[in-house]
Amino acid sequence: MRDLSLQHPERGTRRKVLLVEDDASVVASLRLFLKSDYEVHSASTVSSGVDLFKTLQPSLVVLDLRLADGDGLDVLRGIRGVSAKAPVIVLTGYASMKTAEESLRLGASDYLHKPFDGYKLKSRIEELMTGAPSQCQETDAASECVSVPLQRLLELERKARASSLFLHDAANPVMTALTAAEFLCDSIAHSPEHFGEEMRDISDLLYGAMGFISGLFEQSGSLQCNRPLETSEVAVHRIVDLAVNMVRSESQKNKVAVAIHLQNRNARVCVNRFALARVLLNLLRNAIEAVEPQTGRVALMADVVEGHVEFSVLDNGPGISPDLMERIFEEHFTTKSEGTGLGLFICKSLIEKMKGTLSVRNEPNQGCCFSVRIPCDL
Repeated sequence: MRDLSLQHPERGTRRKVLLVEDDASVVASLRLFLKSDYEVHSASTVSSGVDLFKTLQPSLVVLDLRLADGDGLDVLRGIRGVSAKAPVIVLTGYASMKTAEESLRLGASDYLHKPFDGYKLKSRIEELMTGAPSQCQETDAASECVSVPLQRLLELERKARASSLFLHDAANPVMTALTAAEFLCDSIAHSPEHFGEEMRDISDLLYGAMGFISGLFEQSGSLQCNRPLETSEVAVHRIVDLAVNMVRSESQKNKVAVAIHLQNRNARVCVNRFALARVLLNLLRNAIEAVEPQTGRVALMADVVEGHVEFSVLDNGPGISPDLMERIFEEHFTTKSEGTGLGLFICKSLIEKMKGTLSVRNEPNQGCCFSVRIPCDL
């Protein structure tokens, strides 16, 4: 078992690490993993990330390139406006040559693709803070420094294209599970007599993330190899709870109220729990993005009617223009500037795997409504 405690000369001084990441589960797992050695702070938006950097003057920044309100590269530009040399480790679940080149041009210290090994990240943080030799020193051979990560990204891009359906939703849950699991294993090994509230929180984090990951693997194999999805009997409220818990931080961050209406929360249905939760999660995220902060309202309704379980996700946003209605479920079709066009395509594919239907309509003077209807007994 590896020791999480990294030794450094100034043990009494808590060096600051700033996490700029909008996924609450990723922040929670990294905070648990790093807090024994560092004073960990976090920001979830472009503006708050730059402002917190100016205020804290942290020793190092861990930066996600995809933030809910903009591009992580804007944070890096803001950091460079304050400090030309502050170490910045860039994270991304969407490798691309363009972002890699721009990150390196702006002086990123490293570029890691999600998911990654938590120990490798922590070791890299220590190297950058102490000035220990790394794979790429600042020498006249600058081109050699750039070529290694770019070659790695070329390979990552090839792999990402081959499994884009899986990588679209898997990166953050996988990283969360890896870092939280490593921390939990080491904590139990070093102090088995201490299993307090914190350990229970980690266990809850692991349970949700690992279950979701397990479902992603199964769903990926089902979609790519045309295999049926496994089903089991589960209460409707457990499916809803899983989806809502994973989107809760986004709704709070965007100041959007999410209301849940279950006609029969204990009704039991035979479905693929994680595939259905994944669909509801994507629909909820889209609805939260579609409405205005403060005044935005999203509702998730569920009922069991005549041998079918029916879910509806409604919002009070602007709705979908008629000319886009027929295209929104197409693969790679998106109206977002940095969207992949995979979310709704995956949702429809999974629902069809469960012999159900996914439809959409505009609600007069209200917004948009996505409806899912699946047979209870598959």
